Amino acid sequence: MNIFVLDENPEIAAKMLCDKHIVKMPLETAQLLSNVFSIALKAPNPFVSVIDQDIEVPYKLTHSNHPCSLWARQSKGNFCWLIEYGKELCKEYTQRYKRKHKSEEVINWCDSNKDLLIFRSTDMQAFIQALPDQYKCSSAVEAYRRYYLKEKMRFAKWENGREAPDWIICYTTPQLIQLINREAIQIGHEKGRAEGRKAEKIEVAKNSLKAGVSIDVIAEITDLSLDEIAQLQE
Repeated sequence: MNIFVLDENPEIAAKMLCDKHIVKMPLETAQLLSNVFSIALKAPNPFVSVIDQDIEVPYKLTHSNHPCSLWARQSKGNFCWLIEYGKELCKEYTQRYKRKHKSEEVINWCDSNKDLLIFRSTDMQAFIQALPDQYKCSSAVEAYRRYYLKEKMRFAKWENGREAPDWIICYTTPQLIQLINREAIQIGHEKGRAEGRKAEKIEVAKNSLKAGVSIDVIAEITDLSLDEIAQLQE
C-alpha cells in the first residue's frame, strides 16, 4: 500500500505511473479512502469523525495503521487530494485500457459522501513518505521519483498510450551518473550475487532502451557490456 507522489498535482502524478501501477493503485486508493470512513465510525480518534453513523462503507477496514492510512485521515486537505488522485487514476486506467476500473465506484462513493466527515484540521499537510529511509528527503516528489528509479524500473512499462515521464526519459549522461552516485539511486549496480542480479540488470536495460536512454548510459548504470546491450535491441 502506498501513494506514489510523483508530482504534487494529482492528475500529473497519476499520468506518470507505469501501466502496472495504473492497474493496482486505484484499489489501494479506494481502500485508503474507505478506511477514513471506517475509522471515523469506530471509537473517537484525534483526526476525524462522521455525522451519519449508519452509513455502509464499501470496503472493509484494512492496514489502518499504515502511514498512508494515517496521512489520509489527518486532514480534509489530505483526504480531498487523495480523492482527486483516485479519480485521476481511474480516468487514466480507462484511457489506457478502455474500460472502467472496479474501484471507480468506491472512489466516487467516497467523494459523494465526503461532507459526512468532520476533520479536526482542514489544511493539507506534507505528503507522507512511505519509503525506505535511504530515499527520504525534504521533497516527497523527489523521494518517490528516486524510489521509482531504483525499485520499479525492473518492471515499469508505458505501453498503453502513455510515454514514460520526462524525468525518466530526459536524463542526460551527467545527470543520470549524478543520480547513480547518490546512495539511493544505484540502479542495478550492486555487486555480488552475479547470476541473480544479471536478469534484473537485463530488465533494467530493456526498459531503459524503451525509454530512450542511450546505450552508453545503460552500460554505466547496469555494468552490462555494449555488445550485451546491443543484442537487446535486435
